[in-house]
Amino acid sequence: GGSRGGSGSEGGKTVYNKSDRHDTHTRTSDRHDTHTSTDRHDRHRKGGSNGNGGVSGDRHSGSHKQGSGAGKSTKAKLRARAPRKTINKADRRAYRKRARKLYKKISGSRIKSRRYARYVQRYLLRQKRLYRSYGLKAHVYRKRLDATKPYGSKEWRRLYSKWYHYIRYQIHWYQRYMHFQRIRRRRFKYHSQTWWVLTKDINRYALRYKYFLKFYRSRIAYWRRGMNQQSKAYRRLQRARHRAKRARVWRRRRARYRYWTRHVWKYRRHSSKYTSAIEHLNARYKQILARYEAKNTYWTGRVDKQTACTRSFYRDNRWMGYYRRRLLRLYRNYNNFLGRRRRRLKRTTQEYQQVSKDKIELMRKLTGLYKNQTRRYKTVWACYKGNRKSRGYRKWRRYVRRSSRWTQRLRAGRRARQKRHAYRNRRKLWKYRVMGKRYQARFARIEARWQRVMAVYKRYQAYYAGKMSQRRVGGRWWRVAYYRWRRYSWRGYKWYSWYIRLLRRRRRYLKRFPDEYKKVSAQIVQLQKDRSAWYAAYKGAVSAWVTKLQAARGSGRAYRRVAKSQKRNASRGAWRQSWKDWRTNQRIVLRSRWGTSTHRVALYRTYKAMRACMVSWRHKARKYRHKLRGLKRGSRRYWHYYKYMLWWQRYVLFGYRRIGRFFRVYAHRMRRGSARRAWAVRTAAAYQVLMMRYFKYFRKNLKYRYRVSRRGGRARRYWRRWRSKYRRYYRRYRKGWRARRKARAKRYRRRIWRKRWGGKAQRKYEARVWRYWYRIWRYYVRRQHYYKKKLYRYRAGTYRWRIWFHRFRTSWARMLRWANWQIRFQKKMQRRFRSNQGRYKVYQSKIDRWNAWRRKLVDKWNGYLAYWANEVKSKRAKKTIARQTRRAGRYTNFRSLWKAYYYDRYYVLRSKVGDARYNQYQPKMAGDRKALLDWYKRRRDAYKARMDKYGARTRHYRRYFKLFMYYNWRIIRILRYDVRYHFRWLRMLRRHTDQYRAAKASLRVSRGELKAAYDANYAAIRHRYSQIRRNGREWKRWARWRRWYRHRMARRRARKYRRTYTRSAYWYHRFHKLRAGSTRWSHALKRMQWYYTRTRDSYKRWTAHWKGKLGVRRAGSRRWWYAFRRYRAYNRHLIHLYYWWMKFDARYRRFYKAGSAEYNAVNADREATRQEKDAAVKDYIATMQLYVGKIDQSKYARVYGKVNSFYMRYQKRYSTYRNPVKELRVAEHAWWALRATAQTDAGYLSAWNNMIAKREAVLKAYDGADANYRNKMAQYKNHRSRGYRYWFRRSILYRYYKWREMHRGAWFVRYRLRHGLTRGSQAYVNIENMWRNEWGRMALLYKNMKIRLRGRLHELSRRSREYQYWYRWYRWAVYKTRRYYRWKTAYARRRLARWRTAFWSYKYGDAQYVRRLRHVWSYWLRRWKNYIARMNRWRAAVRRHKLGHRAWRYSFRRSMRYAARGLKWIGWWIRFTRRRQRVFTKQGDGNYERLEKEVAAWSAFRTKYVGVVSARVKYWRGRLHSGSRAYRLVNIYYKTYSGRETWRSVYRTLRAEEYKAWRGSPDWAKIKEYRAKLVAFFDEHAKKWDDYVAKQPKASRKYIYGYRHMFWWKYYGLREYKRGWKIATAKKDQATADSDKAEAKKRYEELAGRLTKDQDGLVHSSWLYRALRGTVYWLGKYYAWTQK
Repeated sequence: GGSRGGSGSEGGKTVYNKSDRHDTHTRTSDRHDTHTSTDRHDRHRKGGSNGNGGVSGDRHSGSHKQGSGAGKSTKAKLRARAPRKTINKADRRAYRKRARKLYKKISGSRIKSRRYARYVQRYLLRQKRLYRSYGLKAHVYRKRLDATKPYGSKEWRRLYSKWYHYIRYQIHWYQRYMHFQRIRRRRFKYHSQTWWVLTKDINRYALRYKYFLKFYRSRIAYWRRGMNQQSKAYRRLQRARHRAKRARVWRRRRARYRYWTRHVWKYRRHSSKYTSAIEHLNARYKQILARYEAKNTYWTGRVDKQTACTRSFYRDNRWMGYYRRRLLRLYRNYNNFLGRRRRRLKRTTQEYQQVSKDKIELMRKLTGLYKNQTRRYKTVWACYKGNRKSRGYRKWRRYVRRSSRWTQRLRAGRRARQKRHAYRNRRKLWKYRVMGKRYQARFARIEARWQRVMAVYKRYQAYYAGKMSQRRVGGRWWRVAYYRWRRYSWRGYKWYSWYIRLLRRRRRYLKRFPDEYKKVSAQIVQLQKDRSAWYAAYKGAVSAWVTKLQAARGSGRAYRRVAKSQKRNASRGAWRQSWKDWRTNQRIVLRSRWGTSTHRVALYRTYKAMRACMVSWRHKARKYRHKLRGLKRGSRRYWHYYKYMLWWQRYVLFGYRRIGRFFRVYAHRMRRGSARRAWAVRTAAAYQVLMMRYFKYFRKNLKYRYRVSRRGGRARRYWRRWRSKYRRYYRRYRKGWRARRKARAKRYRRRIWRKRWGGKAQRKYEARVWRYWYRIWRYYVRRQHYYKKKLYRYRAGTYRWRIWFHRFRTSWARMLRWANWQIRFQKKMQRRFRSNQGRYKVYQSKIDRWNAWRRKLVDKWNGYLAYWANEVKSKRAKKTIARQTRRAGRYTNFRSLWKAYYYDRYYVLRSKVGDARYNQYQPKMAGDRKALLDWYKRRRDAYKARMDKYGARTRHYRRYFKLFMYYNWRIIRILRYDVRYHFRWLRMLRRHTDQYRAAKASLRVSRGELKAAYDANYAAIRHRYSQIRRNGREWKRWARWRRWYRHRMARRRARKYRRTYTRSAYWYHRFHKLRAGSTRWSHALKRMQWYYTRTRDSYKRWTAHWKGKLGVRRAGSRRWWYAFRRYRAYNRHLIHLYYWWMKFDARYRRFYKAGSAEYNAVNADREATRQEKDAAVKDYIATMQLYVGKIDQSKYARVYGKVNSFYMRYQKRYSTYRNPVKELRVAEHAWWALRATAQTDAGYLSAWNNMIAKREAVLKAYDGADANYRNKMAQYKNHRSRGYRYWFRRSILYRYYKWREMHRGAWFVRYRLRHGLTRGSQAYVNIENMWRNEWGRMALLYKNMKIRLRGRLHELSRRSREYQYWYRWYRWAVYKTRRYYRWKTAYARRRLARWRTAFWSYKYGDAQYVRRLRHVWSYWLRRWKNYIARMNRWRAAVRRHKLGHRAWRYSFRRSMRYAARGLKWIGWWIRFTRRRQRVFTKQGDGNYERLEKEVAAWSAFRTKYVGVVSARVKYWRGRLHSGSRAYRLVNIYYKTYSGRETWRSVYRTLRAEEYKAWRGSPDWAKIKEYRAKLVAFFDEHAKKWDDYVAKQPKASRKYIYGYRHMFWWKYYGLREYKRGWKIATAKKDQATADSDKAEAKKRYEELAGRLTKDQDGLVHSSWLYRALRGTVYWLGKYYAWTQK
């Protein structure tokens, strides 16, 4: 495709015009008379300009279809306008004027627009006509000169003047035309096709110009030959010849100067060629400068001698201006060169300083020269002011304006430099200490520059305000003055705001220096007043001018402009107030307490102001976008509104960014997992997406505005800054977006392992991981392809090639790392399946595919390195390639080392100790670990050596320090693996073996190495902190590293303390269960004393340390408050430790008899601990009392309030809680002293009632404290805040204190119930009700604590320490709740047993009988419903879980448990009904028949119930694999229910025969046979559980569980023989009775002996010992008949 409108492709392809073949200006015949060949060549030339730089005729102008859109009509018009003969003088003048206007339009047009092509075409057409006209006129006068004889006559001199006039025009035409093409060429890409076409045209006309000048010199030489040397014409030709030669010499000198200006940048800095080029350039510059300055001085001296407004005055001024313009152009050119040279240097070098000095000196000369020139131009201009329509007036006015514009430009540049220096000093200011010398020096520079610029703004504002008053109101020049006055008014206002922001930031660092803080605050207040006055004056002036313009005539345009300014000021005030409210209330929201009225009101106001601002900004952007629709694209007003549209879009973009940040910060203050936090996170993400979309739209508009700006212009520089800034922002936000996606993928990867495998949540998380991973992956692939394409656009080894090579390398490394991440994830997913399963093979195929791709990627990278190693030529690029090649080789070596170490560690931990695989890998472990660590250390030491070569603030030091710390972290990772490996290996070994001891020693050594590495790296980071600027990018990076190390070190210390505490807690619990005086008992006592002594000394030492800090630091300051919190924490730890040790001593002394020496020694230790505890408490109170009086309330009100609240709280707690508790203890002791007296005694009852009243008062105080803390908790909506955590802990503690008192009171009630009261009496009933009420109150407290703790656990992270702490409390509450229900159930059963026992003594059918029967039935029905509900609940869970899974097995076991309990409960009711039938009815009676039907119905129901349970078991048994764990579980129940008929038949047959025996027809042989079968079944189960108990550690949980089952099966056998003995005794069958009694005695003695024997070795205070002893006592009481 060709160009649009004949202007060339200008970025696309170019069509070469055919007219170039007919262009004969470069023929050899033209060398003699180039200017005369124009009309001859015009006869066959086909074209004029095609827009590509050539001169082409009319037939081809705009004839392409892709042209300017003019079509054939435009071509016809142009052909009609182009006459074949020359144009006259007036037309030439009009053409030159039109060409100048077109040149301006071309400069302001976009190169790809049709308007640009049309303007270029017209411009070249006019230039071509001017060129032809000049050539024809010069040709005519040359012919006439040749024909006029003799040469040198008066007529000849007149014709020579005419000819020379057109020769000068032709010279200027060539220069102007080539300059236009060179300027035009700059707008195209270097070496593009259009660039080459324009270059060809420039070279062609340069050659023509050269031959033209040669022809000019030859004609002068020809005419001189035949002329008298003394004549006037000869001297004139001699001067012309001299000027031509001199111009030729200076053209060559200027060409050499431009050559060296261009070629300096080819060479490497400080090389010999670079130095030589600089010397050549400076020599040429000084040479040219000397001539121009000499000429300027000469003509300036001549002007000063002339009389003003004479002809010679005008001529000398013209020559002076000519050389001055050349001198100024040379100054500007050399100044640009110095600026470009300075940008390549470092600021600290001497060369940079010297270049800066030269540049400053040159700028001073340039400014002075422009000011002097403007003054002289005004002098000449004044000569023409009498005739303002003359050419001279317009000409010199143009000169004055141009010179003034350049002066203004220089002044503006100076102000811009001042502002840039102020900005740069502001950036550097914050890295110094606020009161340091360098800080003060920097700030003094900023202040001086601010005042200098502000003085300029004030001066210009006053100047243009005066001009507005002097000029006609509303006129054109008044509007110009108004615009400039308004410009400097707003610049001054913004400059005020900039300095105020700087001072505010400075003030933040001056809080430790009150005098300076006050001084800066006063300065800020004064500047704010000045700014307000400045703005108020501006608004007042605008309002005043609006009033004046309304009355003035002919000022409509000015009035509309000023009224718009007034309207903008009003609207600005509206949205700025909303913006101020937004910022203010947002700060209040983020600082206020969650849920308070202040927080809610501020949040509402924030939303309101936020909406108002965003609506206003979006409305402004839409308004200007709508205005653009009705304007001509490219016009001045169009770009004016376009700029405003971009400004308001920038505000909208800023608003989206601020809203997203606000919601992200807002979300962090909320509880994780809460709906409110999820909403805030979603809102922040939504605004982030909205911002990114709007950012794309904004960047599109910005890119368009940048591309249509003229290259090299001020607007292009302005929009380039915008473009680079927002491109950087966009990349930053995209980078943050990718980081969040990566973090989300990692977070889902962590969470996926917690989900049930194969479930919906697991599949959802897997899909999310893949989606987020793939999005980042696509970005990396896309960037790599982009960078690879860029590599081939530049010559290998150049600077730009190296930039894109490094970007290509980093994208390759990121792709490789991200692929490794996916491979590791797939491998971990694969571990969930067995190697023969389909899913395992699917994951394996994915892993193989990604591994193959990774190997291919590495091979391709190595191929790239090999290819580029042959292509690059420069030394620097070769070093880059060699470095990457070495790095690739090191990476391969490292991979082999890492794999060897990884597989050694993996297989050792996955193998059994002693097997073949263990023996294969375990010996290699130490060697491979050492090789890997040595590799890391070599790399670390290498970077350390490089780092030490540079200064601490240099870029290289920063880079090598980062790599140094990176390899330090890798070493730490290996050391962490060592600790984990040795710990897991230790658990694999048997205790008390040599291998176990060696592994334990290795673990200790590994922990020591890890601690040393942590400390060394933490110290290195802290040292780096002292070298870098605070809050910079590097500071933030090492802050994250420092925080990571600090957390790891704190975790290591906490784990060490936890290990010590765990061991001590273990011995604490074991100590009270061991036998006093035994070896383990002594060891436990020694461990406890060591732990207490060590911890007590540590707490005392830290308490004294922080108390000493309190005396050194200023009371109430931030550092004092930090020390006080530490002192308070350690003091409280110490007090709690004292309490703990006193409790231990109280339990420890129980091992000895009261009054013994050992008992007294322990008691003395306890009293000493109590005294130390009281001393610590007094010290704490005295310290708080001291500093409450010392803290300055006016300065440190918050700290004073905290300390005072601590002090008052402690005193209040003592009076509110501890005094009542002490009084309660006195009352308890008083009652306990009277416990042996009769309960009806008045003193006894008085002491009891007093104790109850005191306890209720304490409980009421605890309830009040809990209510108070709960009210304070309600003020905190952020449940992760420190205040909420504190009040929640206090609330739970007072709940616990209340439980403690209630439990203590319940024990006293139980004691009174069991001692001295007669069952059935009114006093017994009252105390029993009190006992039940105490248990009920405790149950309510358990439930309340469980609900609150469960809610708290939902608010916390499972991995947090606080979660683990409250989870232990929650388990305690759950345990107590279950204990209560067990007690309640047992109590209800005992009550039911009492009711059932008393039931048989009532008369059938009376009120007592019906009442008791109703009680029994209600209890039975309640338990039945409970069993069925639980069975159905767990049946539903069985259907919900995956078949055979662990959760399924658990749910199935629970469902079968409650099914069995329901079956047992049905049997209980049947037996109860049978006994009712036996006791209260007779056979044949109506009631007997009714109860018989009831028994039959319940029996049928039981049969159906068993059938349903059996069918369910068969169903699940048929769905499971026979070898699975779940199948074995189900098969147990299958045997129980499906094989139940044999056991049931034995049991039912035995019971039927016993019933017959009771009725009088016994079959003793059958009874004996079936009882033996039933007891054999009991013995079989007892044997099974006996074997189970033998395998368990004594007194363990499993031991007790199995022992209970073993006891009950043995007791069932014993009970059967007791039953037989009772029947035989009642029926007086002595033989059977003696046989059953002997068997019962044998079993009783065996069971009692077993229980007595198992008591040996148990602590007498343990639960199992008391249970065994109580059971023996109970058996002896109920089976004493066997001993008679």
